[in-house]
Amino acid sequence: WEGDRDISDGQVVTHVLKGNQNRDGIDNERQQLLTFSIVANVTQEDFVNGSLVLNTSKAIEDLVMNLHVQNVSDEYFFEFLLKPWTSGVALLEITAIDDGGTVNGGKNVSLTHTLTFSVLRYYIQLMMHSQADVNALAQGQLCQKLKEFFQAATEQVAYVSEVLQVIPSDVSGNDTWVFEIRNPLFANIRMVYDLLSNAQDHIEVNGVNFSNLSVSLHVRSNYTSNVMFTVRNQSVDLKQGAFFEETHFINIEFPPRDAGANSAGQQIVEFSATPLTYRPYTGADLQTADGLDPGILVASFKPVCDPMCRSADLEIRVSEFRNGFVEYNVSLGDWWQLLNLNVIPKNLRPFFEFNESYFFYEDRMEVNGFLLNVSAGHQQYDERFQNLTFSLVVTSGQDKLLDSPALIFVPDGDQLGKGYSLLNITLLHNENGLITVVVNVTDDGSNIEGEENLSYNASFSFTVVPVNDPPTFEVPNSTASA
Repeated sequence: WEGDRDISDGQVVTHVLKGNQNRDGIDNERQQLLTFSIVANVTQEDFVNGSLVLNTSKAIEDLVMNLHVQNVSDEYFFEFLLKPWTSGVALLEITAIDDGGTVNGGKNVSLTHTLTFSVLRYYIQLMMHSQADVNALAQGQLCQKLKEFFQAATEQVAYVSEVLQVIPSDVSGNDTWVFEIRNPLFANIRMVYDLLSNAQDHIEVNGVNFSNLSVSLHVRSNYTSNVMFTVRNQSVDLKQGAFFEETHFINIEFPPRDAGANSAGQQIVEFSATPLTYRPYTGADLQTADGLDPGILVASFKPVCDPMCRSADLEIRVSEFRNGFVEYNVSLGDWWQLLNLNVIPKNLRPFFEFNESYFFYEDRMEVNGFLLNVSAGHQQYDERFQNLTFSLVVTSGQDKLLDSPALIFVPDGDQLGKGYSLLNITLLHNENGLITVVVNVTDDGSNIEGEENLSYNASFSFTVVPVNDPPTFEVPNSTASA
């Protein structure tokens, strides 16, 4: 055998059996056919209830979709087609049986050969600075020393053969060393990661101190295809002020070939959503967003938390006071999809404010600016043309102070959201005192399915101030004589 193999998922891997069926009888047994027996002991990690669980009862079918053996030029090629989205370690015991039989003491069963078959996924990127001249220490020696150091420090019995690898990625001129520390089982990688994270920025290996440690977790997938994903719908209608959630909205057909991983072993995939065009409100002209958020909604793409990251959920929070349209470019790596989000208007509650400084004089008939900032709704740009109806009800006090009160809304030019009301009242002649009223306003928009066309009730008390009346008198109808 060529030796142990370490590969990444998604590949077709060829393993070669050197020589022919029988080294001592190649000429007379060349035409014999071989049958191979493979016994596998597979260890993988399953994602159960948010955690990775070690599973040693797996079969080779859990790691390999297809195994093909082909005889080419006196060599047997073993082709392993790996299952996507998977990793693990398989200890293979392989035996060959020829069709020559066992007559006259012949033997048709080979010795059993073993193969450690590691499908890699997780690795640590370690960057550190040497405190002394280590040029005399070859890279291969340093990698071996690091491997021995990690095994001893973490007491990991799961490290067999070349399952744990320490590979030099780069050595710069300032004695900065970069390594990849690989293992198909995240549990083992996590132990090394925790060791390095708690090393207080330095480690000592074979008498050499290394400092300025930089450690990061990664997950790798060597698919032949580039990143590819699809969205369930390219256009979504949303209600103003709503929260929208759809699970598995994005299907990730091919993940990034290299991505970060969190402390739970979950692949970190970050989608980018860039606004392209938008309508500031329903019915407005389409405008260019130039990548700037128009403030109508917030869209979040949340990858499903498993080690393989097959899909992502979509969450959208729509502004309570905005509607309109946003066209997004959703991208991951070099792959992108367009997503159109249309926010349907919702009639909002009208509102107003009191001018609390007002008081009334006896016998006065009109009060301008009794209510201020009158609006048909917070989204003033598309509700400003609604008609408003005011209601004023006397709740306490001398109700006869007011005879047939009426509130009339007077728009204040074209300024959205501005306005005042004119209170037309008839005060009974020579009456004054304290009175409390309740005021509300209704617009002519919808009030179904969460929409509102009635404002909150507002209570307001005011005093009708007495005014000094001119004195009056009468002259008797009589004649005076001298």
